[in-house]
This record gives sequence, C-alpha cells and structure tokens, in this order.
Amino acid sequence: MEEKKNRLSYIDTARGIAIIAIILGHLGNSDLNRVVFTFHVPIFFLISGYFISRKDSYPAFIRKKARSLLVPYLTASLLIILFSIIRNIYYPTGESHKAVAMDWLKAALYGAGDTWDKPFHIRGIGAIWFLWATFWGLILLRPILRLPRIFRPILCFGLPYAGYYSFRHYYWFPLSIQAGLAALGFMYIGFLAKEYRNTLDKIPEKRKQLAMLLSFILWFTFIYDFKVFWLVHCDFGRGWWDILRSLAGCWCVILIAKMLDHSFKHLAGWLASPGRNSILILCLHILELNCFPWRNFTDYLGRCGIAPLNILYIRIALKLVWALGLTFILTRLRPVRKLFCLKEK
Repeated sequence: MEEKKNRLSYIDTARGIAIIAIILGHLGNSDLNRVVFTFHVPIFFLISGYFISRKDSYPAFIRKKARSLLVPYLTASLLIILFSIIRNIYYPTGESHKAVAMDWLKAALYGAGDTWDKPFHIRGIGAIWFLWATFWGLILLRPILRLPRIFRPILCFGLPYAGYYSFRHYYWFPLSIQAGLAALGFMYIGFLAKEYRNTLDKIPEKRKQLAMLLSFILWFTFIYDFKVFWLVHCDFGRGWWDILRSLAGCWCVILIAKMLDHSFKHLAGWLASPGRNSILILCLHILELNCFPWRNFTDYLGRCGIAPLNILYIRIALKLVWALGLTFILTRLRPVRKLFCLKEK
C-alpha cells in the first residue's frame, strides 16, 4: 500500500509539472515553447493510458469519462461565453454581445484547439481541446485492449496516422477527434508501461542508468533542434524520431518528479497539488487566456517603460497566481469538487 501511495504521489508531481508547462506554453515565448512542447501534453496521455481501468462495463466507462472530462469542458465553455460578453462590454470589439456569444458558442460546439478556415471558418476554443482528445483516446483504447495482442499495436499506431492523414488531405474534424487519435498512441504506450512494469523493474541497475542517460540526451537534442510537435494539430513533427524523443522527455520528467518526491518532499507536495487538480487548472487557464485582455495589458506595461523580459515575468506570475491561487480557493468548495470530480488528497 505504501509503494502504491508513493507511486501515485510522484505521478501527481509529474502532472503538476506538466500543467504548469501548459500554462507557460501559451505565453508565445519560443524559448519556453521549445522545452514545454516536447512533453507537456504527451505526458498526460501516457499517464491516462497507464491508469486506464478495465473493471467497469464499457457503457459505464464511457459515462464515467464523459462525466469527468466533458462536464468540465461544458462548464468552461459556458464561462468563456459569459466572460467574453463581459469583456466586450469593457473592451468593445465592434460586434454585438450576441454575435460575440454566438461566436464562442460555435467554437465550443466544434471543440477545435485552434482556429480553422476549412471546411468553414470556426474559432478555436483553445486548450480545453485536450479534454475531448483524452475522452476519444480512452474510449477507443478500452475496446482495443480486448482484442488479441497482435492487433493492438496495429490499431493504436495506425489510427494516429489516420488522424494525421485525414487532417492533411481533408480538414480538421469536430470535437478534436483527430487529436484523440493522436492521443491513442501515447495512451497505449502508457498502458504497456504498466502491463510490463514488473519486467521493467527486473532490468539490471546499470542498464537502467544507461537508459536514463540516453533518455536525457534524446530529450536535450529534441529541445535543442525543436521545430514543431503540436498534438493539437495531430502534427508529430519529424515523425517517429520526434515521437521517440518526446517519450524520452516524458520519462525524464517522471524521473525528475520521482527524485523530487524522494528528496524534496515539500516542493514535490507543492507540485502534486496542481497535478491532482489539473483539469480545474486547465479550465481556469483557458478562461483567462480567452477572456482577459492581455494585449491591452501588455501594451499598457510597455507604455509604462517596462522591459519586455520583465513583462514576460509579470505575465507568468499573474497567470500562475490566477490558476493556482484560484484553484486553492475553489477546491475548498464542495460543489466545485463535485463538478470537477476532484478527490480529497
């Protein structure tokens, strides 16, 4: 029981690192992006696959995932519509409040992470595309795991390619279905890590250390020559080479989380809290990302003579205070915990 508790603890720490990385990845800073985009979304998909449950019936499994992933999505979407109207009052766009609300309503119903013009123009809802992608990935992985082992990798690695191909040759489908196909491959690898964990534990220590060293080297090379790796677009960059390096980066982050959990318990505990509440943090983050007038704010700071680097630090501080501070408050409220399926520590 103690071993299980420790394992879950450092996994929460890894989630905490990843959700903070997601916030940092939306600052538009290329130096930050070349680091965080190598692992921040894939690590969530890996962990989801590692912990996928096969105990409930399939219909019950779908209902459970819809409750924990899509209800927060709908909640965040409604709040985005409401606050976009409030923003339009104070920072008029020239459109009516009804037009602004309808624009975001269409974005929420389409569920794309980015704005697209094919097959028609649709605004992207933003980072909560991740909730739809996770939902699709999990409900696809569950029946695949009931198939003979020989068919599992064919589907789990073939379907992501189908998502990539359909996007490149057609268009981006509603509700981030193609991103869910991209998630499927990472989830399957996470599942395999759990299925073969006992075998992996028996690997000699020297070989493990060599594997760790190689993983850090691969991750650093990915950071150094990073180009693109946008799962929101079902874009795997250079293909299998970048996927391998992303997996190496994810493992390195988990190793770092494990080290923090062992040697720096206070810091690990601080990171584990946002890890446990990552869906709520994601929803709060997308609310400020879509509705806060960041351009007006940064322009004002620039006119005040504040240096661009200091503006970046201010933006980071405000985003983290908003997401983490408000999460700390809201998780004390039982209705919020129930709405976002949050469990006590």
